[in-house]
Amino acid sequence: MDVSPLSGESIRPAHCPPVEQSTKEATPMNIPIPAETPDPNIDNPTLPPTEPAPIPEKEPPENEPPPVEEPPTTMPPVIVSPSQSA
Repeated sequence: MDVSPLSGESIRPAHCPPVEQSTKEATPMNIPIPAETPDPNIDNPTLPPTEPAPIPEKEPPENEPPPVEEPPTTMPPVIVSPSQSA
């Protein structure tokens, strides 16, 4: 017969066994990790053959833009107008 929840115990179906409390401390699960094997061709790796990139063909421009000029490296002179308050 089931016990009333007022007595401090929980009601469980008759077909469920009681939960056993473990006295052992929980330990993390150890997952075996295989060791990495070094690459036997580390000094001379086998590389796939590469082909040179094709050079795209371009149409020559009809009108060449003027060459870009560098700005002057010196500051232009500053023009100061005479003061009228003197």
